[in-house]
Amino acid sequence: MLFMTAMFGGLPVSAQWSDTTRTHDVQAKAKFIVNLDARQQAVAGDVVKFFGLRFGIQKKRNIYALGFYGLGSPFEDRSIILEDFGKDSIDIRTSLGYLSGTYERILLDTRKWQLSVPFMAGLGRSPLDRKDSTGVYVRFKDYPVYPLETGVRASYKLLFWLYVQGGLGYRQVLGPKEFVDRRYSGATWNFGLSIKFGKIFRYAKDKLEERRERKAMEDGTP
Repeated sequence: MLFMTAMFGGLPVSAQWSDTTRTHDVQAKAKFIVNLDARQQAVAGDVVKFFGLRFGIQKKRNIYALGFYGLGSPFEDRSIILEDFGKDSIDIRTSLGYLSGTYERILLDTRKWQLSVPFMAGLGRSPLDRKDSTGVYVRFKDYPVYPLETGVRASYKLLFWLYVQGGLGYRQVLGPKEFVDRRYSGATWNFGLSIKFGKIFRYAKDKLEERRERKAMEDGTP
């Protein structure tokens, strides 16, 4: 599974591809989108980062997408007791990765603001590793997980290609292992900059076409 991340001034950056430079993003014509979808979550008192790559189609106010999501780095727990290991105090390491289908409804789309509500349902795995007597983590089990997520996302346009965006949501993980489900269920959030490379590309393309047309007219002038 491939995850891509970018940082800009210490804030997570998402890149979205579109085929428009219009003031409003909501249009009758369907457009293909690709965007990085990063968020944070508190796990056992620590803040961890989830990264994702999302592909989809936007038609008017509706977005339909598939995304690949995963924990930035495995989460370690030291000296804990689990039923699977009896009463032994052990060190373990867990992670989470899943494929998610999304329906997102755009509620507000103005010259400066956009507000939307996503609904996501996923299918994935949560590996659990146990540290052995030599200090090496060894795979113990790999649990299936079924994450469900929703929330609200808002973005503010600074430039036609640059947005400030943020969101709040909640992830509920379902599966056969309560320890894993409880660990990765909870509130999620993100805040950062969104760079819309598609709009930059279209703007540059339009400018080049204008320059070619102007040059053709000048060359054709006696």
